[in-house]
Amino acid sequence: MKERMKSFISGTACLLMMLFVSSCVEGFDKDEVFSGGVTNTKLDALPADSIKIAKNATGTSAVVTWPVVFGAGGYEITVYNVDDPNLPVVVLGEDSVELKDARIDGCTLSFPIADDSSYELLFKALGNDKLGNTESAVTQRAWTTLLPATVIPDGSDLKAWFDEYKLDTVDITKEKAFELEAGGSYTLSGEVDFGQIFLTLRGNKINRPTVTMTGGFKSQGGGSIIKYINFDCEGMTASMFYGFNSIPEGATLTSSAYLVENPITIMACNFRKLPQPLFYDNGKNYGVVTFTVTDCIVELTDNGRFYRNSASNGSLKDFLVKNSTVYKNNTGTDYFMQLSGQRFTNLWVAASQSYENCTFYQFDRMHNSNNFARAGMTINVKQCIFLDFLRDGAARYILPSNNVNNKVLNFANNTYWRNGAAETGNGNYDKSGTELAEDPMCADPANGDFTVGNPNTIARGIGDPRWFNN
Repeated sequence: MKERMKSFISGTACLLMMLFVSSCVEGFDKDEVFSGGVTNTKLDALPADSIKIAKNATGTSAVVTWPVVFGAGGYEITVYNVDDPNLPVVVLGEDSVELKDARIDGCTLSFPIADDSSYELLFKALGNDKLGNTESAVTQRAWTTLLPATVIPDGSDLKAWFDEYKLDTVDITKEKAFELEAGGSYTLSGEVDFGQIFLTLRGNKINRPTVTMTGGFKSQGGGSIIKYINFDCEGMTASMFYGFNSIPEGATLTSSAYLVENPITIMACNFRKLPQPLFYDNGKNYGVVTFTVTDCIVELTDNGRFYRNSASNGSLKDFLVKNSTVYKNNTGTDYFMQLSGQRFTNLWVAASQSYENCTFYQFDRMHNSNNFARAGMTINVKQCIFLDFLRDGAARYILPSNNVNNKVLNFANNTYWRNGAAETGNGNYDKSGTELAEDPMCADPANGDFTVGNPNTIARGIGDPRWFNN
């Protein structure tokens, strides 16, 4: 491990509070308060559990507090991000660029944090020459922003493992997380129903595990977060990767739909040869508040579609695909989204559909219907590549039918490139005037390599940024 960097914090500010409190005591002696009676000794290391760490109100920083170490001349503190234990990254240290973001206030310190990250804090009380005290040993304190999870052993079949775990006995009022081991290999031999649990299934973001899919995942409206996993779907026989089972008996419905209040989020996952929809409502009348896919690569085959709705009273409020690549490896006439219900105005007065920094390849078109394009809809299409679609006019089919004038349209910096030339027919839909009508020069789209060769595309940040070779 690289040499530990240091942050020296004077103990004076912390001890001044004790001085103030003690100054009302008759016979007060300043030196005695600062020393706490500790002289000519090796300072004791703080117990790890006495160093308290918690998120601040906004969740952007960790606040560290610790008790006074009597007789200390100060403190030495280093904080590392240890997502990759073999490559710790200094978050707080003497020469750390992040030091400017730390606040020192007596025995309290804060440092910036990220979601789903692990940290190690090294704490040492410094010696005090005046009192004859020498420094303490180092205390190591581990902390993570990850939701505590039940670990599923490497090599497990997730169907068999969850059957034995009995998800139907889990408290549905609390979020529940399950974790696959780093670099592990798993199978899914049949359907796993998450029920009404708000459930997180995660891998390791540095060394993702792989799940070989035969079955798929379903829920009954609890919401789900799936992240940091690679899915091999070539042999999948299930009708969807993720979707719904029957609405829970006795559930309260709104406009004949059962609302899914918690998000459905798929993040930092890769899908190889997915032959069925990534999401399919299975003909069930659910109203999904939030569906988000970020930092993913989704390869679709056969009749696979990214999102499919067929329930007459099903709906989706806010839909976002960001920093992702979604592509077809065949020329079948498949839509990106197949929407049959989507009467969101029965549930919400406004909804949104957003594509940001994405690369899309070889779909027939983006939509099959106008049900998603109506009053109250905001459409955001920014910095995306639409490459070799089977129909000309990709922007038109993000906005099907003639419902252009009754919604908010936010287009910016997109490329529509088809069969070696800029597409036509987008001007009535993408009216931003910011289109880059140039070949992004993707390396080998037919084999899933979308590395961008056009420097203008990279300079304007168009497409999934993982393919910017810079």
